[in-house]
This record gives sequence, structure tokens and C-alpha cells, in this order.
Amino acid sequence: MALGKIKADTLEHSTAGSIATNYVVNGSAKWWVNADNSGTTEVQGSFNNSSITDDGTGDTSFSYTNNMNDALYSVPHGGHYDDTNRSSMYFSAFNNLETSGVKCNTGTYSSSNVSSDIALIYASVFGDLA
Repeated sequence: MALGKIKADTLEHSTAGSIATNYVVNGSAKWWVNADNSGTTEVQGSFNNSSITDDGTGDTSFSYTNNMNDALYSVPHGGHYDDTNRSSMYFSAFNNLETSGVKCNTGTYSSSNVSSDIALIYASVFGDLA
């Protein structure tokens, strides 16, 4: 059985369909990135990402192609660090939420409190586009 396709240039809210439309519009990631940070920092896959900047050890900035409406958005994130000895603590935190991009402080701290880059950065933004 062949599946049908729905094509539309515009979606409009209707009284009956507003809840379903809101879930699609408001529940979709407005930006996401998968970045290799193990050597030369590079984006491997993304949506609505215009640039990545390596700002130093454990510090990476991303810019949006289309800005967010405001800085009141959610940033689920993660990463990967290849630490076979499990002697380091992994962390990933976003700060400086801006309408034009997000700054990511990622890395590991060893027991001697030495920072290093993580190998992969995975992040997304859920919010409203401008």
C-alpha cells in the first residue's frame, strides 16, 4: 500500500486543529548541531546553524542562520569524551543564551582540575524563531 503525501505552502491554525499544529510548530527543534570537536572543530550535521567557533579549550560558540525570538528557550545538550580510564569528569553547559547564537562550555576536568575539549558536541534548541 502506497502512503499518501501532504504538501502545503502554508499551515494555518483552525479551531479544531490548533492543538495538533502547536505541537508540530512549538515542539520542533529550531536549531541543532552535531560537531566534531576532537581536532579541528567542524560541524558534521546541523539545522539552522551558520557557524561554529572554537573559542579555546572547552569553549565553543555557535551562531544561528535564523535568529531566535528571544533568549527564553531550552537547550538540551550532550557530548562524548573518550576516557577509557574514567579518571575525568565530563560536563557540558550552555551559557550566554542570545537571540543570535549560543555559547557552549564543554569539556572534562581531571582530578587535578585540568580542562580539555570533549570529542563530540550534540545540542539542540527548542523555542520561537524571530
